[in-house]
Amino acid sequence: MMHNKRATKTFLPFLLLLLLSSCISHKDMVYLQDVDDANMAPATINEAALRQPYKIRPYDNLTIKVNVNEESTIDFLNQNLSSVSSGESDLFFKGYTVDDSGNVDLPLLGSINVQGLTTEQIKDSLDAKYADHYNQVTTTVKLSNFRVTMLGEFMQPGVHYVFEEKLTLLQAVGMAGGMTEFANATRVKILRETESGKIKKAYLNLGSTDVLESEYFFLRPNDVVYIEPYKAKGFQVNAATLSLALTAVSLVTVMANLAVTLMNTNNNNQPE
Repeated sequence: MMHNKRATKTFLPFLLLLLLSSCISHKDMVYLQDVDDANMAPATINEAALRQPYKIRPYDNLTIKVNVNEESTIDFLNQNLSSVSSGESDLFFKGYTVDDSGNVDLPLLGSINVQGLTTEQIKDSLDAKYADHYNQVTTTVKLSNFRVTMLGEFMQPGVHYVFEEKLTLLQAVGMAGGMTEFANATRVKILRETESGKIKKAYLNLGSTDVLESEYFFLRPNDVVYIEPYKAKGFQVNAATLSLALTAVSLVTVMANLAVTLMNTNNNNQPE
């Protein structure tokens, strides 16, 4: 019994510390927790970031479609889009890649510089250039490499392609299946490449509505979003090992107690 009590006293504080360290505050897991639910006050979104369109850079990939009245001309101008895309890889192989000088090589027009322009500006420019050759011509220009990389404590981490003009951080979290139970929503890291090629880093708190006013709330093509895990995850990962270790210790304790009991029984049965 003495050994059993000692083992209990030894491991009880350890187990208590383990449980306390594994607890995650419910408050830290709630998004936009400072919204006034009673008054439903409207949140303020960063309007400047909302109005700031993405500008094309070298190595971007564009989907460009030209629409004219002549069927044969359409087939010629849209030869890169002659078949329906079956996946993200087709968008790359059938689109127009911007070279390191910021140019794309288009049918009939040749090399056109698009660096620093928005897709809307490129469309207007192509409409005007093709109008010199055809009547009633219009173009459609889309960025086909809008993708974000979601890393860390997401249910579905990985590279996610976006087929919209705008993407918010909350929408991206939804695309990745939401966060795991060990995600630290108060510390979300965003990595973004600037036009000069440098990488900028920012930390956002999804638990506060202040995130809506951040310039990083609207994600950009090739952004990387990383959510750190709480330290408690380490305890879950090692839970099986800890369980086996504690089981082994308990077994050794029981066997030791049994051996002591047998020895005491034998000693008591010894003739005096």
